[in-house]
Amino acid sequence: MKGWASFEPWLSRIEGLEEDAIWRVAGEIPPAWYGGSWDELEALVERLIARKAIVRELILAFRGSPRRPFPEWGNEA
Repeated sequence: MKGWASFEPWLSRIEGLEEDAIWRVAGEIPPAWYGGSWDELEALVERLIARKAIVRELILAFRGSPRRPFPEWGNEA
């Protein structure tokens, strides 16, 4: 597979992830794992929610980097 098909179904799942689902999962994380600082975990969750909307853009930006992460991916993006 080449192009966007290589990222499916995960890309669509990330983009369609409900905010409530992310918060529910965050609420299940043991406080010991994040040092008991709910404020820091909350900030992380808010960043994750914001980033899920730009994953496709981030992939495109990385694709165009000199590192050539996807050498088999043509111009069909």
